[in-house]
Amino acid sequence: MSILMAMDPKSQPKVDQKKQTQIILGKAYDVFIKELGKHMSQFDTLFHGDGPPTRDDIVKASASFHTIKGGAGFFGLAQIAKAAAALENLLNDPNFSLKSDMEKVESLFDVLRKESIDLPKPEQIRGS
Repeated sequence: MSILMAMDPKSQPKVDQKKQTQIILGKAYDVFIKELGKHMSQFDTLFHGDGPPTRDDIVKASASFHTIKGGAGFFGLAQIAKAAAALENLLNDPNFSLKSDMEKVESLFDVLRKESIDLPKPEQIRGS
């Protein structure tokens, strides 16, 4: 087959665009769910672990919430995106204090935890 024939869309096999999109979104959702679980577990350990988190730990946690916010926004998970954005902003605030802001952090993290429990499993999204 010549290069010109390979570039001709008429010579290409038909692709079910809807199915291909569903596969791609299913895989992306799978990655999001795994990352969400990983980030939430890290955060839980960080704030309920052996000692108080360092400033560097808080910056990393903020970056994790930024990631969650973006993924949740992509999938239309408004409550998760909103709580993650609030946590990101709170942790980035130059006046953030573990002592005075921990109640807010816990409250927002509880929203994330509760909302993530009800998310569909990746298998349900992929239709398998």
